[in-house]
Amino acid sequence: MDTNLSTADKIKQHLQQSVEQATVKNRFAPWRRDCPIFTNLDFLYSGMARTINCVESGRDFLQFSDEVLKKNIAHSTYFDALHSHTRLQLVKD
Repeated sequence: MDTNLSTADKIKQHLQQSVEQATVKNRFAPWRRDCPIFTNLDFLYSGMARTINCVESGRDFLQFSDEVLKKNIAHSTYFDALHSHTRLQLVKD
């Protein structure tokens, strides 16, 4: 990592590297099952967005995602993904 970067840029760079690594692992994972509506990459990004933004709950995050991020995620799709063993494995990897 570049030491001349701001803290925000360092965090962004770290997150991008982590997602890139996860994407490569996901591409070749034997358990890979990707949903075209809410991809594994969307799932990872939404998880990061939820943790770094000030939201009260999952429902609050979905409203935030729709209004601010312009990413409309269906309630059932999001919460089903949170309980998915496949998505859990993705995050663990």
